[in-house]
Amino acid sequence: MQVTNCHQFRCDGSSQLCFATCGSWLSLVLASAAVVCMQDTYRYHGHSISDPGSTYRTRDEIQGIRRARDPIEHVRNLLQEHSFADSGELKRIEKDIKKVTGTLPLSML
Repeated sequence: MQVTNCHQFRCDGSSQLCFATCGSWLSLVLASAAVVCMQDTYRYHGHSISDPGSTYRTRDEIQGIRRARDPIEHVRNLLQEHSFADSGELKRIEKDIKKVTGTLPLSML
């Protein structure tokens, strides 16, 4: 079987801005072609309780990826850099999240 007029691309699935841009692009392209979209993400934990995830990755690697690509930290930094929120306001948001969910997202712990 031959596939023609098929686009393929990779998107940083950890970046909300990249993901939104890819979604906009997809809506334009899907009308005229098939698309293969690979979302590049990173799993911070193992696959299951029996797989701690640290047997094939070092703690330094996991921490480095978290510092560089954590989506919550990325948005937090954008909000502060562009003066949409200060650290006090973000702390209040975190408290509201904790009230609703009973815990904070892993990146905020």
